[in-house]
Amino acid sequence: MPTDVSNEIRLSIKCSKLPNVDGFLGKSDPRCDVYRKDDSNPSWFLVGSTEHIRNNPNPEFKTKIFTTYEFKDNPQLKFHVIDVDHKDANKWESIGAWIIPLQQLNNAPDGMREGDLVNENRSGDKPGGLGSISVRAEVTKGRPGDIVKLKMKGTNIANKDGLKGASDPYLIFKKV
Repeated sequence: MPTDVSNEIRLSIKCSKLPNVDGFLGKSDPRCDVYRKDDSNPSWFLVGSTEHIRNNPNPEFKTKIFTTYEFKDNPQLKFHVIDVDHKDANKWESIGAWIIPLQQLNNAPDGMREGDLVNENRSGDKPGGLGSISVRAEVTKGRPGDIVKLKMKGTNIANKDGLKGASDPYLIFKKV
C-alpha cells in the first residue's frame, strides 16, 4: 500500500467587495494567482491563474485551478488577487492575498472556505477592507492505486419478513 496518498483538487474562486484600485476612471479588473508551498518545496510557486475580469468588484472566476493534495507534504495555498491593467496584461497592482492550509479547505463543510484579503506588506488594514475571497475545493479523482475492492458475504441473516418471505438485506455506504 502506498504511503504517499494524494488527491487531485479542483479550486473554484470568487471574490466580493474588491476595492476600486483603478481610481475614478473605472472598477478593478481582477485576476487571482494561486501559489503553493509545502514541506518538500518551502518556496511559493505558481500553481495557476484565473482569467482576468474587467470592471468587476465581485468576480466569479470561470477558470478552475488544479493542484494535488499530498497528505504527507502539509501544503499551503496563497490566493493573490491583483488588478490587471486593461491596456497591458503584464502590468498589475496587488489588491490583497489570503493564505490557507489546503487541509482546511479540503476538510471544510462542502469544501468551501471564505476569508478576508490582506495586504502582505502592511499591517493594520481594516478586516474586509480589501474585499473577501471564497474558495471551493473539490476532489476530482484519486490515484489509480487508491481503488478499494470489497468482497462480502452474509451468513445467518435474520429473516425479517416472517414465515413466507425472505429478507432482502442490503448495505449502505456513506462518504465520511
